[in-house]
Parts: sequence; C-alpha cells; structure tokens
Amino acid sequence: MASALRISAFFLLVLATLFAGGFGWFASTVSRLATPANPARADA
Repeated sequence: MASALRISAFFLLVLATLFAGGFGWFASTVSRLATPANPARADA
C-alpha cells in the first residue's frame, strides 16, 4: 500500500514538473512572437 502511494506521488510530481516546464516553454515561445507588419482590421 505504501509503495503504491509512493509511486503515485512520484508520478504526480513528474506530471507537475512536465506541466510547469511546458507552460514555461509556451510562455517563452509566445513572448518571442512579433506582431504582423500589416495586420488586418478587426471586426469590432
């Protein structure tokens, strides 16, 4: 029982680390995007 809990906690930690890393990668990628030189007009 304790080993199953330990394995579950480890996988939860791995998933949380991957999620945080993915979020950081996404934020870094989006921050490097440039606005288009000639954007189309918005509908609003």
